[in-house]
Amino acid sequence: MSNFPDLMVRVQQTQVDFLETEISAGNTFADLALSARDDLKRKRNTQNACIAYQTLQRFIGSVSMTPEKERLFLQEIDHLKQKLARLGESV
Repeated sequence: MSNFPDLMVRVQQTQVDFLETEISAGNTFADLALSARDDLKRKRNTQNACIAYQTLQRFIGSVSMTPEKERLFLQEIDHLKQKLARLGESV
């Protein structure tokens, strides 16, 4: 059975993995929206990218990570924000 410190390391890694997945999904949805020719697809993917961005904003401050990892995450979140701005979203 794992001891508490090992469990905490696993929890922190799971949180970081969650944020990485959310960043990837948000950027994918934004890219799909930017390339969509169909208005419905553009709107749906924009909404999904916005949800990912809002989720990231909600959880980024509560996850422990190295300063370098945090800098990279914030950079990727900023890229997502820029894409959303190009899609007409003010986040």
